[in-house]
Amino acid sequence: MAVPHWNFILTDLQGAQLGELTNASSKQVVLPLNRVPSAAFTIPTNHYLSPYLLDPDWDGLVKAYRDSTLRFIGPVVSSSEALSNGVQTVNVNAAGPLWRTQFRMLGTIPAGWSLGNSVTSYDLGYIA
Repeated sequence: MAVPHWNFILTDLQGAQLGELTNASSKQVVLPLNRVPSAAFTIPTNHYLSPYLLDPDWDGLVKAYRDSTLRFIGPVVSSSEALSNGVQTVNVNAAGPLWRTQFRMLGTIPAGWSLGNSVTSYDLGYIA
């Protein structure tokens, strides 16, 4: 069985390609069942795409191709500069598109969601 080849592409929010992350290290793509997929990689700070990733106001997408088949696409959710063994790097994390909905859906807070209060109640027919 051949080892899969992964290509990581950085794009803007409209999908226009900014460049391929050719010398990215620690490439990782996680595609779980019924969970939010994620991708991560590390590039040196002197990489020509690192200014995009280090800009806190920039929003973009990461596309991951496995053997020329698109397997992952999602927004960059975090990037941080790190220093290890005298080499400065940028650690980047991207999540699947459903990542944004985790913070905008009802019922995601521990207390839950309710309609009305202890004095006011609602008829199920009214709610439907």
